[in-house]
Amino acid sequence: MSHDIQDSLPYVSFGEFDLDKKSFVTVNGLGPDFKEAPMFRGLVTRTSSKYMWVSLSLTEFSANDSFRGTVDLHEQGGHFTSNGTFAIKPTGDSSFLLEVEEGKLVWLEAPKSPVEQGSIEVRSDFYADSPLLETFAAGKPAYGVASTGNKMLIQSKGFKGTSAFPVNFTGILPGCHLTTLAASGFYTLAGNCNSNCSWAVKPPSAKGAGKFTLTLDHLSLSTNDSLTVRTLTAAKLLLVVNGSAVPPVEMESEGGALLQVHRGACTRGNGTLVSASVSPVLGGTMTPELSHNVPYYLKSPGFPNQYPLNSNRTWTFEGKGVGGLVLSFSSLDLRAGHSLYLTNANQTQPHLTSRERASVARAQLQLPGLRAGHSLYLTNANQTVPLSGDKPPNDLALDSAKLTVRFASPITAGYESGYGFNATLLPVDVAHMVDQEKGIVETPAYPSPVKNDSVFFWSISVPNPDKSKSAVAIQFNISLGRMLLQRCRTSQSELHSWFLTVYDGKNSFHSPIFANLTGKDLLSKTDVILVKYVVPAMSSGTPLRINFTTYVCNLTDTCKSTGICIHADWRCNGVNDCGDNSDELSCSYEPTPSPPPAPTTPAPEPARAGVSAAAFAVTVLIALALGAAAALFIPVLVRRYRAYRYSRFSNVAVSE
Repeated sequence: MSHDIQDSLPYVSFGEFDLDKKSFVTVNGLGPDFKEAPMFRGLVTRTSSKYMWVSLSLTEFSANDSFRGTVDLHEQGGHFTSNGTFAIKPTGDSSFLLEVEEGKLVWLEAPKSPVEQGSIEVRSDFYADSPLLETFAAGKPAYGVASTGNKMLIQSKGFKGTSAFPVNFTGILPGCHLTTLAASGFYTLAGNCNSNCSWAVKPPSAKGAGKFTLTLDHLSLSTNDSLTVRTLTAAKLLLVVNGSAVPPVEMESEGGALLQVHRGACTRGNGTLVSASVSPVLGGTMTPELSHNVPYYLKSPGFPNQYPLNSNRTWTFEGKGVGGLVLSFSSLDLRAGHSLYLTNANQTQPHLTSRERASVARAQLQLPGLRAGHSLYLTNANQTVPLSGDKPPNDLALDSAKLTVRFASPITAGYESGYGFNATLLPVDVAHMVDQEKGIVETPAYPSPVKNDSVFFWSISVPNPDKSKSAVAIQFNISLGRMLLQRCRTSQSELHSWFLTVYDGKNSFHSPIFANLTGKDLLSKTDVILVKYVVPAMSSGTPLRINFTTYVCNLTDTCKSTGICIHADWRCNGVNDCGDNSDELSCSYEPTPSPPPAPTTPAPEPARAGVSAAAFAVTVLIALALGAAAALFIPVLVRRYRAYRYSRFSNVAVSE
């Protein structure tokens, strides 16, 4: 049938239409060519007998629009209300309409028979394009389905086999079962004692639709309760929760999520048992743009909160007009099995010999980093550098502007999650890592002036061949131009105007800064120094050179608590430079011990009941003194008051 209509709402009624007695009828789709979708576009309806009449009333007529309806003949189908049980026979295509009273949801129990061939689709309304709640097919898990309203459409498509598909449905109140058809939403469960409740999250299922984060904001499970989280499509079990806290978990939109709660006997009243939410994941793969000397802040998902489980993030950096990169971690906390991978593409050290490049690799291998069992990897050509520990790793100076960072937190036993990482990536002109007994680092073509608006970074470390006998530090001198800094008359303020910063340690966020760089033979406390030299845009481009060598001391000449070398000027200078008085021992005077902790002020004693004898005596004396004063002065005051009043009356009499 085909009729031309204007953009208007059609009226549909049923009358007589002669069909085979054994056939049922479904009417599909009204008007795919409408400019504005009318109410019945895509509506699926059916008769419960062999008769149907369709009429169309028009208020306006236009030859540009058309009405189309499709009539299919099915051997089975029906419109069921309130609740019921029936079986869908494996006869190909059919449609069933389920409807419960307003304010309730349609709950379709999990079928007990599988689908051998074809599929059975469940939609949230009577429209063919209604959101798809679930598709039952061969090899897919079967579970209960809740509609989003009081209607549900079940359509079998190419359903064949030897067993029928049983359907058992009923109307339920919202609060136990819920279906969310987007990557945003929330679910709250309270009451429902001795029940099994569920929350199905089914965002758009197109491939590449991204991910969403499932967050269990509140949990108050008792010993009789349990909670599981699995995927919808494959029923892959992700979490089994019996406690009161679990980190967020990321899930693929294509796979969906099913949260199932078994509620036992209520032991804590009708308070909230579970409160959960889902939110879309923004950016799984990122390619940030880098600008010269403009830091990029690299953070784990959710930082500063715990990062989600099952998370994967990739950052790909490629700086244009940049000579190198400096990566500095201010914090890092990854749990067992979770990893951060750093891949520096085509990293080379063109200014170093092969022996010097080997020393750079040794320096990288010595970097401290993550907690035991956790990993941070830097791939330099064919070498992978694992790190361990629970401290932020060393600053990494990469002389290539290409860097790939990948973070992965697979779900592991215990469901533990850390607080991730917070790092700064700085694009610079030159970035080098040097590890050797002595040497020189300098700006390009020293002593020629350098280009204005330049940034240089060096990580200098010295080896310790026998850590069982000695400790090492770095002794260095700084040259600006052709003159050594200690011979110059340059003031400290002028030096800082060149933005020269030297860190005494491996991490620029946690290492102290040398306060005075004007001395000769400067000596570090650690075996690593970090040098950052910024040449402002409006400057003379002063070149920089640093000569360094290894300072070796016996273990007997180290601070007991830290193991660093005791400097010669620390000995017996009256200052606790080591922090534990190691540098002030065996001196001609007794070293000042560290001040003991301040004593705790005792709490005041509680006041005792009654009045003390001294207080009583003082009170009596004060009362006697006040009584004597009253006896002397009150009569005098009364007489003066009366005399004042009489004088006024006498004056009035005279005036009359």
